[in-house]
Amino acid sequence: MAHVRTSIRTAIASRLTGLTTTSTRVYPSRIQPLADANLPCLRVYLDEEEISTDSVGTNPLLERSAVLRVECCAKAVSGLDSTLDTMVAEVETAIATAADPTFGGVTSSRPLPVSISVDIDDGLEKPVGIATITYRVFYITLAGSPGSLA
Repeated sequence: MAHVRTSIRTAIASRLTGLTTTSTRVYPSRIQPLADANLPCLRVYLDEEEISTDSVGTNPLLERSAVLRVECCAKAVSGLDSTLDTMVAEVETAIATAADPTFGGVTSSRPLPVSISVDIDDGLEKPVGIATITYRVFYITLAGSPGSLA
């Protein structure tokens, strides 16, 4: 059984597929190699998660607040900052204007952006600029059933 986190990652990546700058280069994984053939691209993954109990009993509801990260990755060439800014704008617009704010019911509400950071990964064969958009995602499961929404 896959965790709901997998469904969230897949649904967000699907919504971001087809954007002007990245086209089909959207990867629901933090470890997609940043080779020339994969750039520019988006990497979509979830990080830490806070869980609170909403009820007690044999099957309490778990309210979950997860950190979703969308990395906008592009070659570090002339115009990099403008390219990253364009990618960030495309991602923010796609998520904010999704017809279904729950992305097929995998979230309780539309993911909310909380921060953007920009960095250069120069440990690669060729440097890559990475703008990371951090979102907060909310969803609810039953205790003991992390693969199903409540």
